[in-house]
Amino acid sequence: MKYASLLIFLFLAGVQGSSAESIFESLREAETDFQITFNNEPVAILEQGITLRAVKETINVKNRGSELVSNSIAYQAYHLEFAFKSQFKRSDYSQMEFYQGNDLIHSMHIWGSHPISRRITVHNIDRFESNYLGINLEGISLVILDSVDRINFK
Repeated sequence: MKYASLLIFLFLAGVQGSSAESIFESLREAETDFQITFNNEPVAILEQGITLRAVKETINVKNRGSELVSNSIAYQAYHLEFAFKSQFKRSDYSQMEFYQGNDLIHSMHIWGSHPISRRITVHNIDRFESNYLGINLEGISLVILDSVDRINFK
């Protein structure tokens, strides 16, 4: 009887321990399964999903007296986040393209001086020998994301 209780305890502890989620898995709002490509070349994605993150921006405007006034604002926005092992250099890419099959359904500039530049966070995580990319999805229709199966950086 003593051994049976011990076996039941070990079984339950093993089941509970194996279902533990990572922080990313716990906090992401939605799982995604996009194929990510750089210049139409596939990239091995380690992890991906959509999260809700806080965003802080400073807006500078001139008032009627021509004085520069800074306003800080904060809001929440959905971000597509993913980790991958390939090399990624921000300056190599200026557009993000959304595909359904072979059909381009949406394209947008992602940084630079273009008026609709996208805020993107890039980190090189040396500990895991991977790169991390977080893309602010503000202004992107969820209907578009529902029909997208591939995202290309060009």
